[in-house]
Amino acid sequence: MRADLIVTVLLWSSAAFAAEAQAPAGPCDTYTASADAATACDAAIASAGDDRTKSMLLARRAYAKDVAKGAAAFREVLSDLDQALALDPVNIDARHERAFVYNGAGRWKEAEADLDFQIKMMPNEPSGYRERALSRFNLGNLQGAFEDRDAEVRIAPTATALLGRAHTEMWLGRFDAAEQDISAARKTTNGDATAASGAGRLSAELTLWRSISTQGAKACDTSKGRLDANNSFLIGDCTQRFLTATSPRDKAEALSARSLAWITGANDVVGFIEDSAIAVAFDPGNPNLRSNLGFAYLRLQRAGPAVQQFDAAIAVAPDYTNYAGRAQARFGLGDLDGAESDANASNAYQPNRIALTVLGDVAYVRTRKFDKAKEYWMQAYANGPPDAGLVRRLTAAGVPIPGAPQHEQPAPPTSDSSAGSP
Repeated sequence: MRADLIVTVLLWSSAAFAAEAQAPAGPCDTYTASADAATACDAAIASAGDDRTKSMLLARRAYAKDVAKGAAAFREVLSDLDQALALDPVNIDARHERAFVYNGAGRWKEAEADLDFQIKMMPNEPSGYRERALSRFNLGNLQGAFEDRDAEVRIAPTATALLGRAHTEMWLGRFDAAEQDISAARKTTNGDATAASGAGRLSAELTLWRSISTQGAKACDTSKGRLDANNSFLIGDCTQRFLTATSPRDKAEALSARSLAWITGANDVVGFIEDSAIAVAFDPGNPNLRSNLGFAYLRLQRAGPAVQQFDAAIAVAPDYTNYAGRAQARFGLGDLDGAESDANASNAYQPNRIALTVLGDVAYVRTRKFDKAKEYWMQAYANGPPDAGLVRRLTAAGVPIPGAPQHEQPAPPTSDSSAGSP
């Protein structure tokens, strides 16, 4: 997943570090993200005359294939990149693309290793630092993420780079420096509406981080009971608790509390995802944090990374919630057998809406009929509260739902690659 980063299409060639190698002229001679380009690369790869040329072409086919999502596409893309690097270990295009794919899959350590190699070979190329900052950030290495963003700014001081550095400065509590970078970014947008909008959003976020109540960090003490997620100062108070916490576990608790303020009070999914992810980085053995992050990924239809989080959660806490979450994620990846198995395991602990909905979805995809699916969805409805998706399913199946628009016939669920790469 390319997240909110602008990743430059790489123009360098592995020939810069090895013997000159020219790709044959044709549709596979550039990096083009499309299914047609992937097909065009097949013949070129088959006729490649040397390892370095074949490596280059494999990297281009992987780039083209990366437009497709899902477990099968991920395996194909990674296979091409692995082959490319086996043939030419200094193919920096392939190295960067594999890191990009690893980052999208939540495999941060593997991505970081590939980017370490790229940066060693090309220390003046900003894209390596930009991508590694993402890896380091999600590993909880906030100082390392800042250092990479700082290096990117020194090499290419664009508005995007300045905003990236400001973001990492905020996480280190360097609010004045972040404000200066946001201001500098606004002056260097050069008419880039996306960058200008990003500066506005980050400035608003910084205001929330800085706004604290008279109690400050004490107002984010979860040991005293449930916090008011709609409290306008909770984001700032929990930020103070995070920055002053002396242990990784306390930092994780602060972020977990702040994540609820983002999603409930500020209606900000990005903040919710970030806090959930960094909380896991600080306290990786906590199954509740893993589960929270799994469901956060599902909100963004990133089923693959969600499966990883539920796997880790189930290893420690095999309860109905975690099995239900993994069932939903596996369905999104097209793994019907795995989704059905997990949904049944979840219901064995406790019948619940998510697992019953998944069983209905599996039944429909397998039969393309509503008969059995409708039974599961009705049970899910009885285990409420129902969400909009369940209402749409029942409406499509012809079940009247009070208050639902009966004239609409939404499409039934499908199991395909739309859930994102694993």
